[in-house]
Amino acid sequence: MRFSDADLKSCRIFRAVVENSGFTGAQIALNISQPSVSAHIKALEQRLGFDLCKRGKSGFQLTEKGERVYEELKRLLHSVEHFEIAMGELRHRLTGALRLGLASNMVTDEQFSIRNAMERFNQRVHDVSPNIHIGTPDMLEKELLNGSIHLAIGNFTSNFNTLLYRKLYDEKNTLYCSAHSPLFNVPPEDITPTIIKDANLVTRAYLNQMELSHLRDIHPRAVVSNMEAQAILILSGNYIGYLADHYAERWVERGELRSLAHPDLDKLIPFQVVTRSEMSTSQVVATFIDDIFNSFTQTNK
Repeated sequence: MRFSDADLKSCRIFRAVVENSGFTGAQIALNISQPSVSAHIKALEQRLGFDLCKRGKSGFQLTEKGERVYEELKRLLHSVEHFEIAMGELRHRLTGALRLGLASNMVTDEQFSIRNAMERFNQRVHDVSPNIHIGTPDMLEKELLNGSIHLAIGNFTSNFNTLLYRKLYDEKNTLYCSAHSPLFNVPPEDITPTIIKDANLVTRAYLNQMELSHLRDIHPRAVVSNMEAQAILILSGNYIGYLADHYAERWVERGELRSLAHPDLDKLIPFQVVTRSEMSTSQVVATFIDDIFNSFTQTNK
């Protein structure tokens, strides 16, 4: 099978379908119509001679051959992107793709504004298509390892030998309770590790050990995958838990949450910029990393 430009476009759309869990997700991500997405997938299946996925009332699912095609296409499209970036570098121009992974809820963090980093990058002359993935740290590390993203920013507790971790800043996290909790009206001077030992604690799975290291003899009653789910349970009144101060601020201002601040309970979560260590960094990624660190430095002067 010889590839044409149309085949390559269909391949990119197929990758978007897989990575966005179906045709509707790809339609939104690519800003094209669903009939157009369907037509490209059908054309690719006809060119290959077999079905790539099952679609219908039962939902989207890759066939066994579709899974193999997806893995091979990732390698192919990464090679194409690498070529485009290399040609741009030869012309002294930033060009190609920038696939960035971010921990959830970073948009409210004024200590490090990803918006400022992107604004700084956009002031440069470039022809780069940014793509942002939001996910938990373990998901982002997995996407880095399989090449789905170029770099990630988040609060990582793992330490893979094939990934390069660079410290960016510390995010302040404090224990919070809701206005429906009996702890809400406890005077600040009475907040101690002892007074919260009987409360129901909710933790994030990827920070479980880090959170529990500050809370001796307390066992979590609920474990969730992200900060939003944690906030929902805390706001219900039945749980206490750690939230980033910048994320909790809106509910604190409305009187719906109260911080249970104490020197022995407060904690700092390190945020890092992570890339694959065994691969040379493209000029696009290297430039954006420079803009990340310069933006952080400028914000915190």
